Amino acid sequence: MEFIDYKGTSKQKHVDDDLTKKCVKCSFRRHHKDADSQHCVYCDLLLQIPQSEYVPYEHFINIKYLSEGGFSKIYKATWKDGPLTSWYSKKQRFHRHKNCTVVLKSLNDSKYIGSDFLNEYFNS
Repeated sequence: MEFIDYKGTSKQKHVDDDLTKKCVKCSFRRHHKDADSQHCVYCDLLLQIPQSEYVPYEHFINIKYLSEGGFSKIYKATWKDGPLTSWYSKKQRFHRHKNCTVVLKSLNDSKYIGSDFLNEYFNS
């Protein structure tokens, strides 16, 4: 599933809805008609980051442990599909940089993501 910043066009609503369907917490809220929030903090975080994308773990290969930081274990991996690089208007699809080397972080105590973690994330 891709999360692309569509600058408020009607496509953004579709992307938001797609994200909500994939999030267990949001599905629970939607099912129980929780009026407080459409999205959980994790969905909101992804939606705030331009060109952010949820990538399933299975899309990474050659995962190697590097180090441990304050909030996570750090790994190097190859992202099979790779990030979006350009839009092909003729074919109406995105092009990707395949087999891209990336850094992965496995969060410690990810059930309790607080402001310290978010500050580190946005400032790194």
